[in-house]
Amino acid sequence: MWYQRGSIGSYQLWADKVGDPSYTFPELLPFFKKSAKFTGPDQVGRAGSSAPKFDPNVRSTSESSFLREALRRNGNLITYRNSLAKRILFDAAKRATGVEMESGGLGSGSVTYNKNATKEVILPSGAFRSPQLLMVSGIDPALILKENNIDILADRPGSQTRSDLDATFGPEWPDVEILLLDAYTGRLDDFLLGAPDLKNYTAICIAIVAPFSRGNVTINSSDTNDYPVVNPNWLGDARDREVAIAAFKRARAVS
Repeated sequence: MWYQRGSIGSYQLWADKVGDPSYTFPELLPFFKKSAKFTGPDQVGRAGSSAPKFDPNVRSTSESSFLREALRRNGNLITYRNSLAKRILFDAAKRATGVEMESGGLGSGSVTYNKNATKEVILPSGAFRSPQLLMVSGIDPALILKENNIDILADRPGSQTRSDLDATFGPEWPDVEILLLDAYTGRLDDFLLGAPDLKNYTAICIAIVAPFSRGNVTINSSDTNDYPVVNPNWLGDARDREVAIAAFKRARAVS
């Protein structure tokens, strides 16, 4: 697992769009640096330059690096384990007032209850689950809501596309990223055991990071226990296919 930081310009565009300077790169940089602290592999028997140095007594996760510290600093932060948001609650004015939740397990072993908001409801459920939560709450194209017997709160066809997630790039944002992987990528299905032998491999791969293709997220039920239906539509736009071929040729030239 890994992640990349965005460009300075991309975070500035994000901050400008929502009117919140806390999303700018300088404000996020301390958290990026904190995330770089990790417990790596056992270096016994490995070459001195084969892996970053690390503290074997520290295991850094999103919980230990962020959640625990937030719990220590703030007495008003409460987390609910083994819980799932079922839908957003709205008042007569169509203002979000809370969330219906399910805790303690699935089916007959679960408990469903409501949590009311005093200020606002935030959806940090990711690129796929956040749209799903909006849909089951009645915000989506009316046709899809009717097909799943969901009362229509707002007919919003735009909530189905991903263009708002991947079309905001800063002026310095690249078209392609070159990835140097210490793995066998011949079949792209098993980086660990897919190699034909026990030798060490490295590979140059490419990733399109400013795609023209647009996918969508939809649902086939009104229950968030069911997964959303995701169509990434990778390489659906001819321009992406042209970029992919050119990037592949560049990677071959580098290697």
